[in-house]
Amino acid sequence: MNSYNDKEEKIIEMIESLIRNGVDDKLIISRFESKIFDLKKPELYFWFAKNVKGIDIESHEQAVIDKRDPEWNYKFAKNVKGSDINAHGQVIINSCNLEWNYKFARDIIGADVKAHGRVIINSGDPELNYIFVRDVKGADVRAHGQAIINSGDPKWNYLFAEGVKGTDVKAHEQFVFKYGNQIESELESLDNYLDDAIASSEKDTSKSMTK
Repeated sequence: MNSYNDKEEKIIEMIESLIRNGVDDKLIISRFESKIFDLKKPELYFWFAKNVKGIDIESHEQAVIDKRDPEWNYKFAKNVKGSDINAHGQVIINSCNLEWNYKFARDIIGADVKAHGRVIINSGDPELNYIFVRDVKGADVRAHGQAIINSGDPKWNYLFAEGVKGTDVKAHEQFVFKYGNQIESELESLDNYLDDAIASSEKDTSKSMTK
């Protein structure tokens, strides 16, 4: 049995065939638009709005927004001219989906970079915060940097301080230095503990031999 994704692909292929064969867009709209809405699939709303001339773009756009699917809101905003960037962006912000917040801020002109960045900051993921600042123009370097400091991850603190312009290098440097001292302290503690254990073991062996 075909999945519904297969059915969507088949519908798209059939409409593409009609367009290639010269069928008027108005006829396609009058015959099939209402059925596309009945299916309630954001992929079809997006494809219809992008590829069929004379379509009621606002209705298809609102249908995509109402479905609250971050991927299709991103694709609609990116590929359909005149899209409501703020409305699609808000759907993605509300979704808290890290991947699509990052991609929307990176790729969509007019995106609210700080709002999408806040989703990444709130995740506490040091790698994603580094990537966001690296790839997204207008990202709040200090705010993302603080998220990396708060993460306690020495690797990303080092990479952020080394690779990002405008960062608080001293704050990241102090964290890495503090981490290095902590590791050295732990190494020394283990070293001393092992020495004590060896000495104790040798003492026990000596006692057993004198009995």
